[in-house]
Amino acid sequence: MYKILVMNLGSTSTKVAYYEDEKSVYSENIDHPADEIKKFATFWDQEEYRLDLIRKFLKEHNIKLEDLDAIVSRGGHTKPLVSGAY
Repeated sequence: MYKILVMNLGSTSTKVAYYEDEKSVYSENIDHPADEIKKFATFWDQEEYRLDLIRKFLKEHNIKLEDLDAIVSRGGHTKPLVSGAY
C-alpha cells in the first residue's frame, strides 16, 4: 500500500489530503482569512504559517512523515525548475 500526502497551496487556502493507494483517507481545506494573510509581505513569508497548519493536519490524523511513500504539491509560488521528479 502506498501512502501519499497531497497539498495544493492556493492564495487563500491550503488543501491537504492523505491517500492510501488511490483512496482518499483524510482531506481538509484550510482557509486563510484575509486578516491573517495580510500579515505577510510575500507568499514566501507564509512558509512557517502554512507548514504549521500542515503539521497540525498530520498530527491530528496520526500521519508520520517517515511512513509516507510520496509527497506531492501543486500550486503555490515556486522558483522555476526543470521539469521532472524531485
